[in-house]
Amino acid sequence: MVGVAAVGLVGGVSVRAGTIVAWGRSVEGQTGAPTDDTFIAIAGGSYHSLGLHADGTAVAWGANDGGQCNVPAESFQAIAAGSRHSLGLRTSGSLHAWGSNDYSQLACPLGTDYTAIATGWYHSVALRSDHSVAAWGRNNLGQLNAPLTYDFKAVAAAGNWSLGLHDNGTLEAWGYNGHEQCYVPAGNDYVAIACGTNHGLALKVDGSIVAWGWNNNLQLNVATGNDFVAIASYGDHSLALRSDGSLAAWGLNNEGQCNAPAGAGHTAVAAGLFHSLALVVYVRGDVNCDGGVDFDDINPFVTALIGREVYEARYTNCRWLNGDIDGNDYVDFDDISPFVRCLVHSGCP
Repeated sequence: MVGVAAVGLVGGVSVRAGTIVAWGRSVEGQTGAPTDDTFIAIAGGSYHSLGLHADGTAVAWGANDGGQCNVPAESFQAIAAGSRHSLGLRTSGSLHAWGSNDYSQLACPLGTDYTAIATGWYHSVALRSDHSVAAWGRNNLGQLNAPLTYDFKAVAAAGNWSLGLHDNGTLEAWGYNGHEQCYVPAGNDYVAIACGTNHGLALKVDGSIVAWGWNNNLQLNVATGNDFVAIASYGDHSLALRSDGSLAAWGLNNEGQCNAPAGAGHTAVAAGLFHSLALVVYVRGDVNCDGGVDFDDINPFVTALIGREVYEARYTNCRWLNGDIDGNDYVDFDDISPFVRCLVHSGCP
């Protein structure tokens, strides 16, 4: 029996659920993501990670020294992770934060009109339905001094600064500017934003990426091309998702955080301080993880039949259970006939 893929809402948009893959530093357990395939959103903090299930429940793993992984049993539509605190946007439109409160980062503003959230190290920002920005937490460097306007459509934060995307496609930043990360590039053709600790990232309408700020670890050497659909950043590295579902990463790679897995099928990216995460929708029958089911999958399928260890040693960027066509959580000879049907129909039902 082939299961039906879970679907959830992120910011009111229907998203197909997937599995979390994580890489980079794992000393604190931040890459030890749950293995189920019901996630619709991910977030990376300094040393912890968050995942949002299609049913609105959230989970966390990694460092928990401030209680940042003690996720409340509530229904969320978005998540964000700071240094030692976490933030959730409830399905009701209200906010809930947990973890360390040493700079009042848990003192969320009231209201049920919030539509997006982001976190820096010790501060948070949220976008309201009237397109204004709320900010709370530490303000030693002006990171809470959000412009008092009603024309924002996206927010981002990291370190001790914040970034906003205006309705007209222009950028504005506030907070710490020690590496000129608040000197945003000109233009009105931006559609998405992300913050590293001391650098900024923006996705243009043409699918290309621009970066500015500190470049001590090549964090401004963005991936080339105009086929990008999503971006993420934290620390001194950045990630991007291409339209074909493949990933790009650049910047500091001291813990392997830029060693992104190959292959297609990825649907979202997130970055922690020294680790990275992505959501991937695995296709049953796509045993070489190139995004489709075709004759190139025959040899890896035969390898999967031989055994999981043999398969995973040879196909390190794919998943053995993609060969489980009949859905019994194992790859065996009962999968041969349904796999042949998948080949004939160029995909499994």
